Amino acid sequence: NLGGLFESQGKYEAAELLYKETLRLRKKVLGEEHPDTLGSMNNLGVLFKSQGKYEAAEPLYEETLRLSKKVLGEEHPDTLGSMNNLSFLFESQGKYKAAELLYEETLRLRKKVLGEEHPDTLGSMNNLSVLFKSQGKYEAAEPLCKETLRLSKKVLGEEHPNTLTSMNNLGGLFESQGKYEAAEPLYEETLRLRKKVLGEEHPDTLGSMNNLGFLFESQGKYEAAELNRLRKDDSAL
Repeated sequence: NLGGLFESQGKYEAAELLYKETLRLRKKVLGEEHPDTLGSMNNLGVLFKSQGKYEAAEPLYEETLRLSKKVLGEEHPDTLGSMNNLSFLFESQGKYKAAELLYEETLRLRKKVLGEEHPDTLGSMNNLSVLFKSQGKYEAAEPLCKETLRLSKKVLGEEHPNTLTSMNNLGGLFESQGKYEAAEPLYEETLRLRKKVLGEEHPDTLGSMNNLGFLFESQGKYEAAELNRLRKDDSAL
């Protein structure tokens, strides 16, 4: 739709006007509880969040979730999507306890409804592990990271971008714990596959180069870090 196009182009003011008008008309014509109305409510919330307007996004996310539970049921995939969105918003605001409870509930229900190997379930596992890591709960994060990577390789394939993100996350978790020898091969493999799949100039590939460079420096491998930096500079030309 046009609002989504404006949003993708970074024309947030134009997108906001369209999303608000669409929501107003859908409430009037379809009613507040119609699934399309809930979709419009969610879209406006996402737009606010992407601009850092958390106080505007939160009531929209909460209302979307409340109505989704009422209209679609607690276990409907769209309801679980709304639950995940609100969790992510809480995390972005530093409301970690609230985010953790919602992430855990979303994961529990996605396992039940969609199965352990569904991509949305893997996304929930990843989200929860990242939240644990950001709070320094490494013992809770590590088994989740490992399981997410294992299942992503099985379900999506070793070269899927989401699998590479899981690989990178596990490398980052090891690095945060000072497990440099475990982190290094993961970072190197992520970089190798991102170059192959995404290309040398893709932002994720450059991010992997950056991660590996910092890891080398942390270990005092300054020559390797400098060589990696030069390769990154060449890729960015």
